Amino acid sequence: MGLRCLGDVVLIGISLLSADFSCLKEELERIECGGADFLHLDIMDGNFSPGFITFGPGIIKKMRPHTGLSFDVHLMVHRPDLYICLLKDAGVSSIGIHPSSDGNFLKTLRCIKDVGCEAGVVFSPDEEYKDLPREAWDVIDFVNIMTVYPKMEKQDFLRDRLFMISAVRKAFCDIRPDRRIRVIVDGGITDSTALLCVQHDIDAVIVGGFAFSSFPYKIAIDKIRKACAF
Repeated sequence: MGLRCLGDVVLIGISLLSADFSCLKEELERIECGGADFLHLDIMDGNFSPGFITFGPGIIKKMRPHTGLSFDVHLMVHRPDLYICLLKDAGVSSIGIHPSSDGNFLKTLRCIKDVGCEAGVVFSPDEEYKDLPREAWDVIDFVNIMTVYPKMEKQDFLRDRLFMISAVRKAFCDIRPDRRIRVIVDGGITDSTALLCVQHDIDAVIVGGFAFSSFPYKIAIDKIRKACAF
């Protein structure tokens, strides 16, 4: 199961990078009990975002039995095509890639669909949606708009990125008027910035550190949920 659209309900994904990896099984349980809709997994190879290496399909596969949440992977790697089959085998439901990553971008998107996962495009603040190939819009299920730069420390939420939500929707509608693209916002999400996103018509938010700012995590997740119900 991928990242379902639930009518007017905004889905909340929790970024695992902010969790305590010394007790990962317990953290997965806390996130699920906190009311998250899905788990967001950032795979970084140290090349696409120099100096940052996270985890890979092997760790994800070991996590899979310990939660019922859908796994959404954000690939920040130079060769995303090398990961697709491994991620499917690990139990991942959706995979987002950057248009600036190495390899055949369109072929990789199609590979994601071929293995049975939802395919998405992730735009960092220095990537332009207008450069996306026309054929890609026919393939993708979602767009992830990053409102911070990948893994740069102490960043503010980039409010000027919110214009991309309506711009992406219009671009997609011009090409595929038969269906609605799902738009996700990722980076610097708190209850106040989530409200800004909802006012711009989004379908899901990815929450990092804010989700772990209270214990139990349900307290912070409920604040996001309330903001998203505006």
